[in-house]
Amino acid sequence: MCEQPFISAAGVDEATAAAGGPGKRRFWNRCMTIVDRSSGEMLRINKDSVYFAELFRELKTHAAAATATVPAGQ
Repeated sequence: MCEQPFISAAGVDEATAAAGGPGKRRFWNRCMTIVDRSSGEMLRINKDSVYFAELFRELKTHAAAATATVPAGQ
């Protein structure tokens, strides 16, 4: 299997993504650093159902703990 970088962009600030100059370059360099570090694991999540299930259980545990600590009305 050919492993390609896994990338997803959500909520990118238009000014950051579209601006010119060093800010844009730093932003995209940081994005690609994260992609390089995370692509293998993202691909593993996609192709290994046991690994996916383990991570999903862990995330649900964290979500339940976070919800339990949020004061009412927030």
